[in-house]
Amino acid sequence: DALDLLNSTFGPEDPSRESQLSRLHALAGWGLFRDLQFSKAFQHFMYSSDVKVARVLVFWRRYLPVAWDPAAVGGKPTADDGAPEPCEIEEFIRAQLMEKQGSAEQPSASASAVSANVGMANAALVSFLLRQREALLSQEHGQASKDPGQLLPAVDTALLKLLIETDEDDTRLQGLLEGGVRCVVEDLESFLRERQRPDVLARLCKVHGRHEMVLQEWSAMLRDGGGVATSTGGQKAPRFPTAQIVAEMVAALCAAARAPGGAELLRSYVPLLLKVNPAAVLPVFTSGTPGRPSGPLASSEVLELLKDHGELVRGFLEHLVASKEGAEPRHFVQLALGYLTQVADEQKVSGEAVSTASSSRRKLLNFLEESSSLDITTLLPRVEDMGLLQEKVVLCSRSGQHREALRVLVEDLNDLPRAEIYCRLVEEKLKRASRPQDRRERPQAEPSIFCDEPPQWARGVVFGLRKKADAALAAQPSSSSSAAPKRIAVGASGSLGDEQGGETRPMMVFLQVLLGAFLGAEQRPGEYPKVAAEYKEAALSLLMGYAGHSDLPTHEVVGVLPASWPLEGLAGYFSKCARLCLHERRSSMFEESLSSMAYLKTFGAWATERMRKVTMDKEKCCPTCNRRFVGQDNVAKAFVAYPNETCVHLQCKEDLSVCPKTGQNFADNLSMYCSALCTDAGDR
Repeated sequence: DALDLLNSTFGPEDPSRESQLSRLHALAGWGLFRDLQFSKAFQHFMYSSDVKVARVLVFWRRYLPVAWDPAAVGGKPTADDGAPEPCEIEEFIRAQLMEKQGSAEQPSASASAVSANVGMANAALVSFLLRQREALLSQEHGQASKDPGQLLPAVDTALLKLLIETDEDDTRLQGLLEGGVRCVVEDLESFLRERQRPDVLARLCKVHGRHEMVLQEWSAMLRDGGGVATSTGGQKAPRFPTAQIVAEMVAALCAAARAPGGAELLRSYVPLLLKVNPAAVLPVFTSGTPGRPSGPLASSEVLELLKDHGELVRGFLEHLVASKEGAEPRHFVQLALGYLTQVADEQKVSGEAVSTASSSRRKLLNFLEESSSLDITTLLPRVEDMGLLQEKVVLCSRSGQHREALRVLVEDLNDLPRAEIYCRLVEEKLKRASRPQDRRERPQAEPSIFCDEPPQWARGVVFGLRKKADAALAAQPSSSSSAAPKRIAVGASGSLGDEQGGETRPMMVFLQVLLGAFLGAEQRPGEYPKVAAEYKEAALSLLMGYAGHSDLPTHEVVGVLPASWPLEGLAGYFSKCARLCLHERRSSMFEESLSSMAYLKTFGAWATERMRKVTMDKEKCCPTCNRRFVGQDNVAKAFVAYPNETCVHLQCKEDLSVCPKTGQNFADNLSMYCSALCTDAGDR
């Protein structure tokens, strides 16, 4: 009836309609509040702008912060707001029930009724506050008013307490905590400890950045076996599983590592986590800020903490090496030794060599190839003792021991295609090192020696061709085969040195290794995977495939071949070398003849250009400044003559190639012979 009266009195366009409608909802709400119909009352409060949240909260005073003043945020009663006098909600409900019954008889029934109505009031208030909180947050972001900022701590404090008391599950409570709360820890600490909710206390401390208190609460629950037990299906179960507690502690330690005093917290709580769940600890040390990859602790101290957990040590060293900040050479060596230990443990378990396809071997191989700093003298003996042949090849290659690397590939691994690929990779590396422009450029990732699909330029010409197209491409002169790389003399500490004369000639070393295997197989057949004839055939194939190669000069090849090999077996090789040398000689002679002819033709054209003359008389003027070229003293001024016979003073030209009179551009008309004669256009 009141709503109908309001609609008939105030039309849709009446400016006072909104205020009167808001007042109607406020009065109706407080009327229903007195009648203990809390759900309907709060619905009316939601539609009214006259109802202050603080005016409602005063009925739940024991749920609010002690120092909170409701009068500062509109909680002071007024004469015309229709609200009852503020008191605790239990007293208000008891008084209203007694007023309805007319007496104080049946105290037990009255107590149960009070309890039931208090529960309904609390549930209605929680729903109301959750909606009001969203409105307050939007006001806080959009306005400069102080009311939302002062009211939010009280709303959050009341909500937390009511949700813990009323909700059977923690769904709404967790949502509130994850969204961030504004309440003060001291206002809730005693309540939460009384209700045995250290988890909420820990999350509340996390919001305020009190990492030490967070860790204290979670560690206490961890020692107690998951906190207070709850009843699930008639059985007692921990409120929080160990994995969740560990995850919360790890998150707190990660946050504490970026805050002052984080080092002491790590020293105190990491050992506890290592006893419970070591695998979860690694993110604490691998989520460091830029410039501090190991967090507040030094890398040596972190390694000391993790020393009894090999997997964690490897993970931390991987992070340290990948970050490229704070990694020292000893860390690279330690990580490589850690990978070797992992492979050795797998060998002990299986009782046989670990396959190169296993993740541990692949990780070890990739690290040995890609690492920027390795102590070869420390790692190589360990690799040899474990019989890891592929890893030995990589280490020998990095230390410049190419002869030993090729020997392992040929004699131990019996992998001639891989040996040829190895030679071509080394040649490409030599060529890049010999070019100054390549040394200045950012180094590119080099292909792995044991990659499944090497690049086309690295695929073999003689051994292991996979495709005909690859064979045709590999047979062409390329950057790694027919081109002669510059010799690089490197000492014992160099990465590209070799045992003979300080030069690296991979193909010559490959040939010598094949010949050594041939002689060894003749003398000790049982110690080699191939017979001597197969090694001889491989050496001859190598010579035929790379005949004329700069690493295999014919006069040196003849000197290393065994004296027992008949010349008729080498006739094909010598014939091919002779043809290649003759072809090269004829090509050079042809190029020399062409060069002489081009020079003579160019010189003749240049002489013709120089014979051109320009005649100046006393009357000829510059088209730009209209001044004569020859002065009264019969001395000509400096001038520029263009191919279209236009002449201008030197100071009148704007562009040497553009005629100022016609605008014609002669830049493209410059004779190509100037470049051939090493002359500049400005010399004309």
